[in-house]
Amino acid sequence: VAFTAGGGNIAAIHKAMDVNIADTQLFAQLQEQPMEAVELVCVDDGSTDDSHRKLLQAAETANFAVSVYHQENKGVSAARNLGMEKAQGAYIAFLDVDDAVSPDYIQTLKDYAWQGVDLLVFRSCRVREDFSRQRSPAAESCRLTKNEMLRKFWADPTCLGVVNLLVKRSYIAQKGVSSPVGYK
Repeated sequence: VAFTAGGGNIAAIHKAMDVNIADTQLFAQLQEQPMEAVELVCVDDGSTDDSHRKLLQAAETANFAVSVYHQENKGVSAARNLGMEKAQGAYIAFLDVDDAVSPDYIQTLKDYAWQGVDLLVFRSCRVREDFSRQRSPAAESCRLTKNEMLRKFWADPTCLGVVNLLVKRSYIAQKGVSSPVGYK
């Protein structure tokens, strides 16, 4: 499926290693979303199995645009940086293989993108093995500038999690922000 860059288009960055994304709940949920104007950028972070081949197969069968890149194992931060470098969308979002998204996830992101926001921090929750839920700290009210918020997300990827972000790609470039390499 073709993807046209620019406008309110969104690139969702996904780091993959030793996983078949086509078998995940996330991929099935994305197949159900209005994915026009969205590309999924998959970065294979040094898989030791046939995950790269499976990513390429998923890209061929998906009903939305999927780009697949490979790098030696450098960790999630380096994979996200490569994804941001290769992404074509005007906006960047992040998805992990174990994420689940609501049926209106993509439409909600597109609605905010069309409003021209630089940075959107949204609520999420973690669902544990026992199906109990833990609200993300990002949902807490705080007074930070968008620059401070972006640095806070990048400083400790496990604290708030970048899966709660939608960021204008030009804003990331303007601020020179990248994910801290070395975090695996």
